[in-house]
Amino acid sequence: MRTKARCGMLDEFKKFLLRGNVVDLAVGVAVGAAFTAVVNSMVKDLITPLIAAVGGKPNFAGMSFVINGSTFSYGDFINALVSFLIMATVIFFLSFSR
Repeated sequence: MRTKARCGMLDEFKKFLLRGNVVDLAVGVAVGAAFTAVVNSMVKDLITPLIAAVGGKPNFAGMSFVINGSTFSYGDFINALVSFLIMATVIFFLSFSR
């Protein structure tokens, strides 16, 4: 009787996992993670070096300043900010295309 209940529970769990919404969500998360990696790489390897070239620095991520012995790495913050803005823009425009 116990194995019958387990089989029924496993069947229900399989039905839950294979419902359209769960599969769509899993695909969306995987594609979103891959797209985020591409955007982060583009920002780190293409966009911020261009900004750094305008500022006269060869490595934008290494830009920082020191106040009373505390180092503030603003280059990494700007990388993250540009990545966020690109992702937010893409999501904004994709939400209107539906």
